[in-house]
Amino acid sequence: RIAQLEAALRKAELDGADRVRQAELRAEERRMADARTHQLQLNEAQSAMRMDRIHRDARGDELRKEIHASHQADLEELAVLRKERSELAALRVEYEKVVAQNAAATAAGGESIPGQRTEPKQITALQLQLAELQRELQLRDQHGGGGGGGGGG
Repeated sequence: RIAQLEAALRKAELDGADRVRQAELRAEERRMADARTHQLQLNEAQSAMRMDRIHRDARGDELRKEIHASHQADLEELAVLRKERSELAALRVEYEKVVAQNAAATAAGGESIPGQRTEPKQITALQLQLAELQRELQLRDQHGGGGGGGGGG
């Protein structure tokens, strides 16, 4: 009877040790599965962050290109405005010269300067052209220089 009890005790101890080992193995498998899941989630998060960075970099490149194109357009518009201002200044000089010559001719008692036929129509045309250019420049200044080459002249 004692031998049976000792054998049953040994069997119970072995079964208990086996159950403990099985529980430890299941716990280790769960830890490994959790670690794999965590690693996969970490990899997914890192991939998402890389993709976000790639998209941000691409958008940054697009914005830099847009800014460069806008800057180029602004430079071209500025060149046009400078040219128009110089033309306007030349017209002003020409207009003032004609007015001064007519004033001098009138003061001298003549009607026109020898070699020049400055008629009131020419003066009016110059005045209109001058006024048109001034309006155009004023509109461009008010609208921040935008609008690209509109207007006559």
